[in-house]
Amino acid sequence: MTNVDFEAFDIDANIVNCLAFIANNSGFDSGGSTSGVANPAVYLGQLKFVQMTYNFMASNRTDSNVIEIAALTGPQKTGLSNQDGVWITGNFIYSYNPSTASGIQLDKGTIARRNVYITENQFTNLANGVSVLSPVNYSTFRGNYGASITGQLFNFNAPGDSSFLGTSLDDNKSPNAIPIYTVVAGGGLVTGF
Repeated sequence: MTNVDFEAFDIDANIVNCLAFIANNSGFDSGGSTSGVANPAVYLGQLKFVQMTYNFMASNRTDSNVIEIAALTGPQKTGLSNQDGVWITGNFIYSYNPSTASGIQLDKGTIARRNVYITENQFTNLANGVSVLSPVNYSTFRGNYGASITGQLFNFNAPGDSSFLGTSLDDNKSPNAIPIYTVVAGGGLVTGF
C-alpha cells in the first residue's frame, strides 16, 4: 500500500494472515472515530515480514492505541514463522487529543517476537510512545522521538528473565518524557548500545 489515504473510519486497517505486508507513504487517519470502541488506527494480527515506513498514523480517541500488534498464539516452528520481522520506521504517530494510550502497543502475551525494529518514528500527544507487553528478542528500538508524552517513551512490561534477550534500546529522545524508558517487568534489555 503506497501513497494511499484512509480517513475518518473507525479503524483504518485490520491486517491479519498476511505475508510481507508493506505500507509506505500512506495516511491512516482515524480522526473521525466516534463509535465508542477503542479501536486502533492500524491493527496488525498474525503476520510476518511487516514493513511500515514513512506513514502518517493518527487517532482522534483518547483511549485507543494508534498501532496495535497482536500477541502471538503459537510457538516458533522450524524456519520462519509469525514471530519474524516487524519493521516500523520513519512514521509520524499522533493523537489529535491528549491520549492515555500508546502510539504502538505489542499486546500482552508470553511468546516472543523476534526481529522487531521500531526506529526513527515520532510519537506525539500520547501516554507512551511504545508499550511492549509481550517478549521481543533480537530486536532494536532506536532513534525515536516523543513530543507531549506524559508517561515513558518506552514501557517494557513482559515478565521473564529473557523477555528482551538481545534487544537494544538507544538514541531515543523526548523533551518531556523522563525517563525515556521504564522496565516494569522483564530482563535482557541492552541500553545505550
